[in-house]
Formats: sequence, C-alpha cells, structure tokens
Amino acid sequence: MMRSSGTDSIDWVLVVNNDVAFYPGVLKHLTRGVSRLLSHSGKSIHHHSINIPDKIPPGRTTFGVGFTSLCCGGEWSAVIFSRKLVQAIGYFDENFYPAYYEDDDYAIRIHLSNRFYAAKLENTPLLHGEIDGSKDYLSGLFSQLYLHPEKSPAVDAWRHSHELGMKVSVPYIEQKWGIKVGDFKSKTKLDCKSIDGLNNHCRVGFLTPFNDSTSNLSTWILAPATAERINNSKLH
Repeated sequence: MMRSSGTDSIDWVLVVNNDVAFYPGVLKHLTRGVSRLLSHSGKSIHHHSINIPDKIPPGRTTFGVGFTSLCCGGEWSAVIFSRKLVQAIGYFDENFYPAYYEDDDYAIRIHLSNRFYAAKLENTPLLHGEIDGSKDYLSGLFSQLYLHPEKSPAVDAWRHSHELGMKVSVPYIEQKWGIKVGDFKSKTKLDCKSIDGLNNHCRVGFLTPFNDSTSNLSTWILAPATAERINNSKLH
C-alpha cells in the first residue's frame, strides 16, 4: 500500500488496520496536526493537536512517524509516515509475511536512522474494539473471533496466518537485528515501537541489517520462499 500511494508526490501517508474505524472529524483534525509537524523547525512543540516530546536527541530534527490516540498496544494500528522517512529507510520488509514484527522492524530502522523523530497527534480517537476500550465497536474479524469462533472461515484464515507468521517472522527478525524476540516481553524489553523507544531507547544487536556493513536501512530482498508463499496464499 505504501508503494502504491505514490510517496514521491505526497507528503505523508496514514496506514491503518482494516479493523479500525474513524469518528467524524478525526481525519480532518489529524490532517491539520500533521501539517504542523511537517512545517515546524524541529524544536519541541506542545499544541492542542500535537505533542512533540521534549527529550529528542539533537540529530532527530525531521518528523518521521506520528501516532494517533490509540493506546494499549494498538498504537501501530493507525500510523502516519512522512514521505521523507519512507524515501530514507524504505518500505515495510515484505519478508515478514503473512504477519507480525514488520512494525518492530520498521521501528528499529526509524530509530537507527538517527534523523527522524516520532510524535503524537492529540485528540485523534479511533475505534478499534476491545483493544482501546471502545466496546461499542466490534470489527468483523473481532466479532467472529470472540462471538462465533467455532464456525468462521475468517477465524480459520486468521489462525493460519497467525501460526505461519510467528513461525516465519520470529527467526527472521532475530537474525536481521541480532536480538531475541523474548526480550520484547522481558523486564528489559526492546522498547522500539513506543515514542520514547523510537526517539531514544531502542536497543538492538546490529546497526545494519544482518550486521552487513554494506547494507543500509532500506535494504531487503524478497526471499524466493516468501515470494512463493505470497503467490500461493489463500489469504489474497
């Protein structure tokens, strides 16, 4: 999707999960906030529509990623990426297929760029079901997962993608960045996806993909096995 959006001609993209819904007026408010982020000088700003953290390392002067008001683990279900960011570090690594850890990988790359910072778009509530407390909203998949789990083709497809995604993505991200996925859940977890983690505290084993000094942050090559899985997948 990020490829087809034509990032050479637009300043930013909003990437959302297919189970997210918007309150009236939120997109308009969000657009105004992103415009302020793109035009500001790199100094800390606290405005009713945006919140740029105070503690940003000096080199991070360019807005790269913005988060909505989604919380509690769902922050990456609706994320703004700037054109400059995508041009600098590339697209999502498609070897994370069909699911999981592509956002962790992208967060690591943002942090290692030492150029881009993350900020929050204030007052941008979205509907994402139980994950953000919006119990009055149930997406189609969420409804089937929890209300009719025993007789849903969608649930079967989700379980398949979950199992395959974990099997493929865990060893891939560990090899790519010299980390252990278990560290994401430990007391000294790899906090790379939060605003503070992106701006300050993300820690990985390698500074370049696969510890290859000839690679840059945008480097990835679609593995033949992954391409075959994509072509043969029943999920499309």
